[in-house]
Amino acid sequence: MKTQHIRTHTLTWIILVALMTVGSTVKLLAQESTEEDKKARISLDFFRIKNQEQKLVATVKTRVEGFFENVTGVKIRFYKDEASEEYLLGSPETDMNGKATLMFSPPEADTSIWSTYIAVLEDVPGYKDAEKEIEVKKASLEFTTEEVDSVRMVNIFVSAPDSTGNMAPVADVNARLFVKRLFGALPVSDEMEFTDEEGALSVEFPSDIPGDKDGNLLLVARVSDHEEFGNLEFSKTVPWGQAVKFDQSKQLKELWLSSSNTYKGFLIIVNLMLLGVVGVIVYIIRQLMQIKKLGMEGSTE
Repeated sequence: MKTQHIRTHTLTWIILVALMTVGSTVKLLAQESTEEDKKARISLDFFRIKNQEQKLVATVKTRVEGFFENVTGVKIRFYKDEASEEYLLGSPETDMNGKATLMFSPPEADTSIWSTYIAVLEDVPGYKDAEKEIEVKKASLEFTTEEVDSVRMVNIFVSAPDSTGNMAPVADVNARLFVKRLFGALPVSDEMEFTDEEGALSVEFPSDIPGDKDGNLLLVARVSDHEEFGNLEFSKTVPWGQAVKFDQSKQLKELWLSSSNTYKGFLIIVNLMLLGVVGVIVYIIRQLMQIKKLGMEGSTE
């Protein structure tokens, strides 16, 4: 009876271990199957900068439990006109934001009016192959500046090839003017403005924007997400800002500089506050020691 009980108990454990092993295997296979079934979604944007340099930006995301997450560290292959090796432009990796960026200059002999760009994700473990294609038309964006009777104007022009292949003005294009700042771009006007029949748009520039020490500002004109041109950008530095003067006597008293240059009254207040904080910490430590001492005396009695 004892031997039979041991055999039964052993058989039970064997069955349990086998079931656990099978369950773990099924779970792992299911996870692998889920990872293999991940579907990546690619969005592709085209940028033409100062009518010369071009940029492609592919953003890769995947859906996880109902939310979209960035896909990082995967190679995106960019092609022009056709997804084959001879048309490969480059293959950068996606960054922490899921963006793969490629800067390139078109060949001088390229006279095509329309261009097709393709972003391809392929042979990446855990993701299905994905592809995104966009077609963009050649276009030009530039601006000139003028100052008449203390009024500063920025004149923006947009043009593109017509049916004969010659550059012609483009109307009804939304172009905006920005001033480049340290952490972004400041829009000069919040209103939506469009080019006229001459492909032109004029923006009055304010006179109260701070510049660098020489009063220089970097102006940036942009056409964003146009259905034919993609994104266009043109920039130029102009001396229209308010010069920032360096006041040495004031700068020497800034908080992040030497304490020898700081106001004495401020130093006294800060040091008193620090002493107060240290005093509170010392008081708490002493009270804890007293509590511990009383506890030890109580235990000995």
